[in-house]
Parts: sequence; C-alpha cells; structure tokens
Amino acid sequence: TYHFDRLFEVKWPHKIITKDTLWAFIKNRLGWHVRVVQQNHALVIYFPKWSYLFPIILKRISSRTQKQLVRILKKMGIEKQFLVLDSGIGDIIIPKESGKGKAIQRWAKLLGIPLKDILVVGDQAGPGKNDEEILSGRYGVPFTVGRAPKGDFPLSIFDEKGWKVWGPNGTLELINRVKFG
Repeated sequence: TYHFDRLFEVKWPHKIITKDTLWAFIKNRLGWHVRVVQQNHALVIYFPKWSYLFPIILKRISSRTQKQLVRILKKMGIEKQFLVLDSGIGDIIIPKESGKGKAIQRWAKLLGIPLKDILVVGDQAGPGKNDEEILSGRYGVPFTVGRAPKGDFPLSIFDEKGWKVWGPNGTLELINRVKFG
C-alpha cells in the first residue's frame, strides 16, 4: 500500500456558491443539464455523457459555460476570490489561492528545488484554461502537449523529425529527451 501526505489544500471559502446553486444557475440560465460535484476545494462541472461523443461541441459548451460563470461571479462581486477554468471537457471553480501553480511552488520549496529547474507539462494553455497558470512561465519550464497560444510560453514538443507531438505521446517524448543530472 502507498501512503501520501497532502501537500496543501484550500477549503471551499464561500457559502453563497454551492453545488446546488451552481447547478440551478446552469440549468435555468443556460438550459444545460450538468452534474456539479463539490469537493473540499473546488466545484467541478461535468456535462452529460452523450456530449463526450462530440468533442468539438463539448469544447464549445465547456468554453461558453466558463465564460458565463466568470460573468456571474463578477455580477456577484466575488470574481477576485475564484478562478473559473475550462478543461475543454468540463469546468472547475477553485479559490484563487489554490491551483496547480501554488502546488508546484510549495512542492519546490519543500524539496529545496529552484522553480526554474522544474519541468511543467500541460495541454490547456490558453486564457481561462485549466493549465494556463502552470504554463505561463512563472512556475518552472513549461511545455505544452496541446495547442500553444501566442507568446514565449509554453514551449511545444517536437519529435526527431520536427513534427509537433500531442497528448500523452508528447509527454513521453519530452521525458525521453530530457537529460537529468
């Protein structure tokens, strides 16, 4: 069996936004039937199972939902407390003081590793996407196995022939090419 210690966790900070109120908002305002799961530190929005058969449509719905959620948090005056992120297959609302970047920062400090020596890989780098924070260049050396937005970061991964490598194969390609030590 494995044992692990939680690196850090940020508890859900707000009583106004619950899974029930979020579900009702999405259903009544947007007309979409979703499943909302409340974790200790996040609200996760899942779309109906059938929508995963149509990735292009799902990506649009996920992006549109993320934008609508950002608008409603602004209307409520609590947008500075939360991040609303789009993974392309669902959405997540987390407290601003949590997130992947903060976890990488704490992990580096715990292990005594400079942030500049950490390799970070993600697939959703654009604005409002779930890997935007860690692929910004503020947390280690960022590589993307997805579409790269304009700018210096994240870096794309290419194979020996110069072709961009996507998804899990891109991660494996990067690991195989990196020289450690």
